[in-house]
Amino acid sequence: MCRHISPPDGHRIDVKAELRNSLDRLVTRYPPAALAPSGGLYAGLLSVVFLLWKLDKLIPQEHLNHGFTIKYWLDAYWTQAKRLERALLGQAGMASFKIRPWRCGVGEDAIVYTALHVVFALEAGQTQSEAEVRAFCQAVKQVVGSASISQVRKHGKPASNEWLYGRAGTLYLLRMIRRVAGQSGQYATLVPDIDECIHAVIEEILSVPRPWMWHGKPYLGAVHGSAGIVSQVVQSMQAIDLQDQRLLDSMQADVERILDLQMPSGNWPSSIPTSNAHPHQDRLVQFCHGSPGIVACLKQIQSAYPSLSNRISTAISCAEADILSRGWLTKEPCLCHGASGNALALGTKARRMSFLQGATERSIQRMEETGELNISDSPEGLYTGVAGRVWVWALCSTDEDLQGLGAFLGFDDV
Repeated sequence: MCRHISPPDGHRIDVKAELRNSLDRLVTRYPPAALAPSGGLYAGLLSVVFLLWKLDKLIPQEHLNHGFTIKYWLDAYWTQAKRLERALLGQAGMASFKIRPWRCGVGEDAIVYTALHVVFALEAGQTQSEAEVRAFCQAVKQVVGSASISQVRKHGKPASNEWLYGRAGTLYLLRMIRRVAGQSGQYATLVPDIDECIHAVIEEILSVPRPWMWHGKPYLGAVHGSAGIVSQVVQSMQAIDLQDQRLLDSMQADVERILDLQMPSGNWPSSIPTSNAHPHQDRLVQFCHGSPGIVACLKQIQSAYPSLSNRISTAISCAEADILSRGWLTKEPCLCHGASGNALALGTKARRMSFLQGATERSIQRMEETGELNISDSPEGLYTGVAGRVWVWALCSTDEDLQGLGAFLGFDDV
């Protein structure tokens, strides 16, 4: 199967129109009642809720083509999510919320639903929100220390440290809650508790022998691998102003290994190669398993490792050249494995817009008609479908000079 095609002929993009068109595709083809939680912030109903919450802050006055506001649709999708709370959390609802050390990342519905519930309560100034933040932090303690070891032994499942299903994703959700709590003086007393929780998760991740494994494999990329883990740890240290050189030093070898494994093409293998590595390892030019995701990680890591800064800049430059050459994919133009995510990894407006030629409604319809487009299994999702395109067009509509730093919603935006 062909993975890469040439970008379509250039045509002027009306970014505002693409934003409205992609929003309309989202709410028309995938209305609230048609969706269910099926991938946390990554895909499914909760990923749409998360997107609309962020959009309502970025472009609150934007109206869809039929006149409804983003806030209207946020409320509609969140109402649908709340109807399904007991299916997610059990008959006791929020009172029964538990986190497992192998199910604690941004792709897990229960922890994501609970985190969104907490931030919405904080923003609304609800009286129970302080207790709910503390309860969330208490639940997170189940993925660290002796509590984590006990769960692993009891259930016979290995703990995970990557972003999608593991502790690195827990760090993102804690930063998200911290950001909202810290914006209000009413909840300032919660910040130290959240910071303590973040620090504990960082220490737990860094106590794990290298290489970090997921499903028995030492992945490298942003979603399941060491680049994503190091990036989440560094971002979290910066968020809580944790200046601990010991922790940074403990990850330097991980960063150096990532740089060492860059291939001549500019891409990276999806995992640390074994002695019998096959040449087809140089085939995935996408956020989850290749250079676009690792570029996003390196941009977050770079300031923490000044001695490696020049190497990181060179690696990013080489990777961008390969993304431009092989990064227009036949897969649906989503954030995780499509042209939209690859565009966000590029450092200049001209390069990004050249990729976004393939994310327009016109291009998608053409590829659907010709059979070139590989439709996503979750075409509504933030990282898997149209919700991610909405995010990209929203960013472009507000700041076309975006440099790619903090562009991946749910990964590096807080």
